Amino acid sequence: MQIRALIGSILHARQQVFEFWWKITKKMRLFKLSGWMRIWIVLSVLFFLSMSWYGLGQRADNLQRIYDVYYNSCEISRLSNPAPSYENCSKFAWEKRQETDIGSSIAWIGFTSVLPLILIWIFGFISHKIFKWIKKGFVEKTQITE
Repeated sequence: MQIRALIGSILHARQQVFEFWWKITKKMRLFKLSGWMRIWIVLSVLFFLSMSWYGLGQRADNLQRIYDVYYNSCEISRLSNPAPSYENCSKFAWEKRQETDIGSSIAWIGFTSVLPLILIWIFGFISHKIFKWIKKGFVEKTQITE
């Protein structure tokens, strides 16, 4: 019995806290979301987050490979030609890596997560319209006789 009273007081407190917010957002809603729409939105957010995480991980690996290539080529050049410009290969490789990295991480996230998500939504919309069109062909038309 005490648990119900506790839960009731928590729900009442939550209602008081969020009542103002619910009134404001209820006026802002353009249309009501069905269960399937909500599932698509949740799946889209999960897809975006997971692909962004994956894309950033891949991008970090690619940048490390770029660093390694520049560092190794600098070391080989330094060993064959001991010029002063090749003394600090680590700094040289890091600068080349940074040149490659500027602005490309955001583009990489867009390429790995946003673009596929847009294509999935377009494909889902077209598939839904085609399904409704095919379904409409199977519905028998009732004839009105007088």
